[in-house]
Amino acid sequence: MTKRTRKKFTKEQKNYAVEVYLSGEKTAAELAKELDCDVQNIYTWKTLAEEKRKGLRVEQLIGEGNTKAMAQKLLEKELEIEEYQKKVAELTIINDLLKKLPGNENFQQESELTGLIRTTKKSTQKRKRVKR
Repeated sequence: MTKRTRKKFTKEQKNYAVEVYLSGEKTAAELAKELDCDVQNIYTWKTLAEEKRKGLRVEQLIGEGNTKAMAQKLLEKELEIEEYQKKVAELTIINDLLKKLPGNENFQQESELTGLIRTTKKSTQKRKRVKR
């Protein structure tokens, strides 16, 4: 039996893989096939690149006059804000898609209060019909 030698990847190859994966141009599986490596390598390189960026950002914040603890807290808050922004974008897309569903042709932008008033009026109209 012959031993399989590990394939070595350059920094450029790793950076290319991470950039292409994060841009969404190719999936991790496609990149792994292209580079002839395991899919897990792509995810590992991505994680290492993110950790390196976080470390650089903390150093930058420290250079701006913050303490290390304060810099880490600021980075944590920046990441939290980024997650919230992604969630808002996702919910906006879902909301737009729901507006385009059949049966929503007459949908108009209105406040929550207007919708509540309209619902209340409909429910009172139904009660009046039943009483007759």
